[in-house]
Amino acid sequence: MVPWATFLKRNFAVVEGVMELIDSSPGVTRGHCRKCGTSIAYQHVARPAEIDLTLASLGDPIDLKPTAHIWVEDKIPWLKLDDGLPQYAKTTAPDA
Repeated sequence: MVPWATFLKRNFAVVEGVMELIDSSPGVTRGHCRKCGTSIAYQHVARPAEIDLTLASLGDPIDLKPTAHIWVEDKIPWLKLDDGLPQYAKTTAPDA
C-alpha cells in the first residue's frame, strides 16, 4: 500500500535530485527518481492543475494533515477508514 497526497501543481517543485517523467499510458504521466527509481508522482490530463505525490518521497510528510480520502473504491476491503474525514469513490475537484 502506498499513501499518496494530491497537490496543486503550481505549489510543487523538486528541491533535490531529478524526477524523470514517463508517459505510462494514455493521458497519464508518472514521475520517478532518475537515480534510484522510486515512484514519486502521478499526473492525469483530466486533472491538469493537480499532481499526486507518494508521501514516502517527501522530505518531511509528518506535518501534512489529510482532509479527505479519495479513490476509496479501489481500497483494500480490510482497510478501515474511520477517522471521520470525507470519503470519495474517485477524486474531487481541486480547491484552486
